[in-house]
Order: sequence, then C-alpha cells, then structure tokens
Amino acid sequence: MSPMERDPGPQAAAPSHGSAGFTLVELLIVALLGSLILGATYQVLVTNQRIYTVQREQVQGHGTVRAGLEVLTNELREVSPTGGDLLDLSPTSVEVRVMRSLGLVCIADGESVPPRFTLRPRGGDWEVGDEVAIFADNDPASADDDVWLEGTVANIVLGEPCPGDSGTEERVRIDVLDLGILLDTNTVHPGAPVRSFETHTYGLIEYEGRPYLGRTTDGDAQPLVGPLADVDGIHFEYLASDGSVTTDPQEVRRIEITLQTRSQATDAQGRPVEESITTSVYLRN
Repeated sequence: MSPMERDPGPQAAAPSHGSAGFTLVELLIVALLGSLILGATYQVLVTNQRIYTVQREQVQGHGTVRAGLEVLTNELREVSPTGGDLLDLSPTSVEVRVMRSLGLVCIADGESVPPRFTLRPRGGDWEVGDEVAIFADNDPASADDDVWLEGTVANIVLGEPCPGDSGTEERVRIDVLDLGILLDTNTVHPGAPVRSFETHTYGLIEYEGRPYLGRTTDGDAQPLVGPLADVDGIHFEYLASDGSVTTDPQEVRRIEITLQTRSQATDAQGRPVEESITTSVYLRN
C-alpha cells in the first residue's frame, strides 16, 4: 500500500455549542418590536381613515349647501315683493308665491260672468284652480294707478284665436273668478301680462329622521336637499333697500340665506364636521 492510500484513521469530531434556535430574550425583543410596528401601522391607518372621513363629509356638506342655495336662489329671484309674492317671513322659513306660467292678454271680456281673458301663452301650463294675477294698467300714461288683479282660474278653453292670428298660434282662454268688483274700477288692456302662481313654503322638514330643506305646498312636504344641521340648518334674513332688517314683506329687496350642515363625524379635535355658506338673493321689483 502506498503512502497516499494509507487509512488516515478516525477523524476528530467538531466541538458542539448546543442546539440551533432563538433564546427567550431574543423572542421577547422580536415580539416587542413587532407590536410597536403593528401599533404604528394601525395608528397611521386610523389617522388616514379619519382624514378621509372628514374630507368626504366636508365635500358632501359643501355640495349639499350649494345645491340648497341653488334651489332657493332660482325660486326667490323671481319673487316680487311689491307684487305681493312674499306672503310670510320668519328666520327659519319663507312662504312665497312663485310664478308658474305667463301669458299676454289679446282679448279682455270683463262683461261676461266670470270675466274672460284670451291669452297668448309665453311659457308654462294653465290649469283650473290656478291662482292668477292680471295687470290692470288703467291709464297708460300714468304709473300711479297700476294694479295687479288677483283671482282663480275657473275654466280653460283652448284654441280661441286672437285678433290678427294666422290660425296656427296656440291660444288659451281663461275664465277668472273673484275679479268682478275689481274690474268695475280697473281696466285690463290688450298686451297686459297674466301670471299664474303656486304657493310654497321653504324651510326645514324632517325626512327619514333627519332635517332637510323642504318645500311645502298645500300641506304636502317634499324634501329637496339635505341633510342639514338640526337647529340652525337654515336661516333667512330680510333686508330693505337701505340694508336694514325688515319684517314688512313689501319692503324686502334682498334675502340673505345661510345653510349649514353638521355631520356625525368628528375632526381631529373631536368637533363635528360642519359646512356653512351664506349668500344674498336680490328680488324682482
């Protein structure tokens, strides 16, 4: 046997230092660090969720008050205080008479019972039971004797022509109650405007247990925009031409409207998320 092939004999065993693994102290440190990381991550998630909720409520509240102001502005800018369209004023509601249709008189028959007026329609639909106001110009050379005559549509006839018609124009004749005595002292000339109205009250109403901007007509309440704040969700202030507050419907020239939402969500300081907008509406003379 050559020296290269000689059996080297048994090998010496490597020294052993114990079984592989983690000590209890190492496990405790890992558990503590993991808890700290999880706690910080949870806090970040909670903070982000709160920020998202606050922003969402702010956006929703802003959209709500803007939509409510658009509804009120569109209705109130057509109201005429001098024409008797403002009926009842309070800080939390307003009752108004809103124009729904318009026509121009081409034939005025005050001798019939009830009086009859043939109109050239200029918008809207005419229905029996409509409240109407008819402009009596009286002396065309003077504005001091002008007056709006008010009555109720008792009957409607379609298709009666006006003088000079070609036969294709749409015409409507209305028979109006409650004008008899007024017509004895006032004159309605051809071309006089006739307006029909609906009476609405705008204010807070309850819908599904929450306060909404609502419109009430003949006792029927309809929610429009909301929800709003429970107590101060809507506020009206009525101003005269000099900017002073007035309670006389005839003197009102501008209405200041404030709408406010109050969410059940809270911000970082624990305060309810609120959104409020105030605007002014200038009324028609």
